[in-house]
Amino acid sequence: AVVSTQSGHYGRGKTRTSYASVIKTINILKELICASDWVTAGELIKIIKTYSKYLPLILSNETVVSNVIRRVLKIIREENEGPDAASFAEGLAIFFRSDSQSSTIGRKDLQDNILNSIVELLAEQENSKSNIITMALEHIHANEVLLYSFLIEKCHYISLNLPRLQFKIFS
Repeated sequence: AVVSTQSGHYGRGKTRTSYASVIKTINILKELICASDWVTAGELIKIIKTYSKYLPLILSNETVVSNVIRRVLKIIREENEGPDAASFAEGLAIFFRSDSQSSTIGRKDLQDNILNSIVELLAEQENSKSNIITMALEHIHANEVLLYSFLIEKCHYISLNLPRLQFKIFS
């Protein structure tokens, strides 16, 4: 039900940035984690896999959406295993292990851990966006045409920090 209520806002025909698709996908998955009826990590993974068939159809940037879904599934598996699964080989074993394995943590603790990790993922995405914007600003020269759609929200910042330049931004 979460996906169907969100689908009206973002159809395939709308042009969206990869960043916007990532954020929207993460938010839908957070809502799905909170609203779904699950007890174990295996049940949650099955629910997300079911909805993940439809998310790329609803949101643009199919590759980006699919990668975010995989990343959240990995977070769920890691949080279910706890801090003991730290090595790379064990991480691969967790990734390929059957989803039906019972949870070693209660739902509330597991949900809290998963949501905290997803908040870290959101912070990582924001940090990446800021780094890209900073690097883009370093490469702007006078009288250039900018085709970076995510820079539109930073026009004011650009005009204050680079007053010597005359530029146009097209999205």
